[in-house]
Amino acid sequence: MRLLMKINRKTDSSLPEINLPDEWNRLSRRQLLYLAWLFNRSVDVHAFKVLALNKLSGLKILNRYYIDDDNRYRFLVKHKRRKFYVSAALYHEMLKSVGFVMKESKLTKQLIKSFWFGFRFHGPDDSCYNITYNELIHAELAWTNFKNSGDVKELDKLVAVLYRPRRKGIRTSDPEWDGDLRESFSAYTYTRRAWWFRFLPFKLKYAVHIWFSGCIGHMADEHPLCFNSTIVSSQPGKQNPAKALIDLVPVLTKADPTKNKALYASPAWDVFDAYESMRKEHEEMKKAHKKKK
Repeated sequence: MRLLMKINRKTDSSLPEINLPDEWNRLSRRQLLYLAWLFNRSVDVHAFKVLALNKLSGLKILNRYYIDDDNRYRFLVKHKRRKFYVSAALYHEMLKSVGFVMKESKLTKQLIKSFWFGFRFHGPDDSCYNITYNELIHAELAWTNFKNSGDVKELDKLVAVLYRPRRKGIRTSDPEWDGDLRESFSAYTYTRRAWWFRFLPFKLKYAVHIWFSGCIGHMADEHPLCFNSTIVSSQPGKQNPAKALIDLVPVLTKADPTKNKALYASPAWDVFDAYESMRKEHEEMKKAHKKKK
């Protein structure tokens, strides 16, 4: 940082009020896309926080400071066209406030509702409430593979699973409207879209990854029994959580393969509720059986 001479200083008390998001779900679409771009830059933690603070707060840290008469540091920031000096305590407090972006994603609000790529592609709703069980399995498999390998092709698959064109002829006023604009998921056609999506901006695809990470975390918090898996991948220490979802199918269908298709097409959150209800009923039956003995 550059040391400045002590002239014309406006300090903390004159700094305008700043609306700074302090959690994932308070981000805007533009802010999320910026963070997705920033995550893939080679910067250290401090520089990351400074750049994130600049974008999220509307301030600009000017990388300059002075030392006042009491030997305290004052850092120069810019808000719109005005410049201010902030104390070291406030400077570090502002950096601390954006620390949530360095932690595990808790983003469940859908900020990338759609994007244009030749024509409009639409995504799931908040917290993935309207995705099918089959769709979730394929999305989580691509998400896990990308986390483990960093292969961008897996990221393309994740976006291709979740984002699809609008269903033809569907209107929100129709009696059969189910809250999902997208055409039905097909496990056989999304790989073609994945090949197209290699031309999408990487920051958009990574923003989808951040959001889906938050959704998966939310699902696991709400339904922990559905995400337990003892199956591990070929790489030591790396679990395959998609396998846990597949393992639920014979349990829920009672090993009747004729019911598999209907289960895969069911909303994922309904499947979780059904499994936990089944587990609860089973535990109650076990307790009743022990009492009889």
